[in-house]
Amino acid sequence: PPPTPPAATACRASMTGGGGFHHGTPVEVRKNVKSTTWYNGELIDVNGEDIRVRFEDDIWPTRNVPASSVRRCPEDSANDDFDPQVDEVVEVLVSASESNPSGWALGKVKTIKNTFYFISFDGTQKGKQDLIVERS
Repeated sequence: PPPTPPAATACRASMTGGGGFHHGTPVEVRKNVKSTTWYNGELIDVNGEDIRVRFEDDIWPTRNVPASSVRRCPEDSANDDFDPQVDEVVEVLVSASESNPSGWALGKVKTIKNTFYFISFDGTQKGKQDLIVERS
């Protein structure tokens, strides 16, 4: 997989110890229940079924989101056994941009050439997009 951005590294490192959600816990947040991209953020507060989050570098305003749109960051693991095949659905690291925090987007492996994976993303705002990812 491509290099992990610092926020994602922090996200994964903080969750390896277990425990519950608390102020400052790195989380992944989707914009709505249909979104297939989870953006890196940080838990600010929990109020019933709503969770207040902020996003890396405050690129988006702090906001309340339903608990169903927030997930724990996965535990950091050496993905030496990660070996996706053609047509397999995978999550791909999306780098931060001027308008979005970094995150993980759902895609499908179209083709594999040596250490390169050709990933297709459906349902994006700009229509269908493809990305080439090199396995490290």
